[in-house]
Amino acid sequence: PSSSMQRSLSARLISFKDRVARPSSPLSHSSPSSPSLGVTNISENYESVDKVWLRQILKHANDRAIATSILCSALRSPTHPYGIVVAHYAATTNTAIANIIQRAASIDDTEIVHSGGEDDDSSSSDDDDFYTPPPIPTSLQSQYLGEALSNLVADLTTFADSVSETIVMHYEPLRQISRPMEVCKAAIFDAILPSIYTDLILLYNMRFKIMDQRYNDKIASMSTLTPGHLAIRPKLWLIHMPDIPNPGMVAPVIAPSSPSLSSKSGFFSIGSRRTSVSPVSPPPAKISLPVPPYQPAIEIFKQLAISKNPTRRSQILKHCMDGLQKCVHDHWRGVHSPDDLVIGADDLLPIFTFIVIKSGTKNMHSEMEFHKDFMSEMDASGMEGYLMTTLETSLLLIHELQQDELRKNASSLVDVLMGATPVSS
Repeated sequence: PSSSMQRSLSARLISFKDRVARPSSPLSHSSPSSPSLGVTNISENYESVDKVWLRQILKHANDRAIATSILCSALRSPTHPYGIVVAHYAATTNTAIANIIQRAASIDDTEIVHSGGEDDDSSSSDDDDFYTPPPIPTSLQSQYLGEALSNLVADLTTFADSVSETIVMHYEPLRQISRPMEVCKAAIFDAILPSIYTDLILLYNMRFKIMDQRYNDKIASMSTLTPGHLAIRPKLWLIHMPDIPNPGMVAPVIAPSSPSLSSKSGFFSIGSRRTSVSPVSPPPAKISLPVPPYQPAIEIFKQLAISKNPTRRSQILKHCMDGLQKCVHDHWRGVHSPDDLVIGADDLLPIFTFIVIKSGTKNMHSEMEFHKDFMSEMDASGMEGYLMTTLETSLLLIHELQQDELRKNASSLVDVLMGATPVSS
């Protein structure tokens, strides 16, 4: 490497070593015998390789996801000076995480306090409509993990900021793309996090264990949920009604195990209400729902928890939204124009909540917090950030859903089935 690049990297590495030695940092747990972060033994061909990926980035300068992916691939090179720095930092961080996990395992994880929520004066508001999230159960172990994770994320962010600054300073062509520092930072996270993900997500699982377990139990009890239970507009249920004289007599087959809506002996029982749907001549058609509505979007959402890459996770959220809209348009093609099928915020939240529940994805609090901590500023300020907020609100809504509310919403479903409300409304 050039002498100027060596000096720049050396300055960054000295700063990195100082952070590792800082007692307040989680990386202070790193092994003192970690190898030196020198930049020797580097391939002589790295400059020609740089020219290749720089040309590729400039070719896709307006697509930050592609530009981030190209730079991320370059940073994973084991012979490139920046690749060496990133690889060693990842190894050191893995050691720190292992020490944090070992330390956390020795701390009492008995639930002792509820932080935040209604009992927290800092969250009070004079606005009666202001939503106050439920108190968050925590423990001594959870408190320790919260502080350790906060320090770890801060150190990862500082490292990414420092290396991004050096990369942009060294590669002048990168300054031609939009928001080069943020592209570099996202690429560094995408290069580091997959190699430390297994232990890192375990930290998040330990930190949010109580909330994750409550969430997992809640969605397990909603396996037979229908769009009607979440007060989704009938037009957006996406249930195919057969061509029969009286569409109001169409009755979906719903598993008797549903906690909110059960079918038995020709009746729907909703709370104390019992509505007859006894057969007439000809007998009413039945709709079997082996595949829930929005299944393509549900399948896309399932990919979220198996992705170790923050940029990829943001893309999955966006693809899920695109898939949701496509489901609606495909269902009503030839019946309604796209202008009549605009999904506003009031529609999006319950539909997105339905998709989250039906995906069956577990430990969503851990998955969401991991994504939030490492989501790029570019994504956070765009559609991806809006969808992340929607996901966060969906998780709060799932925790707040009560059986009485589901029964009340489900009663509107039967009204539609009985012909009281047009199906397309």
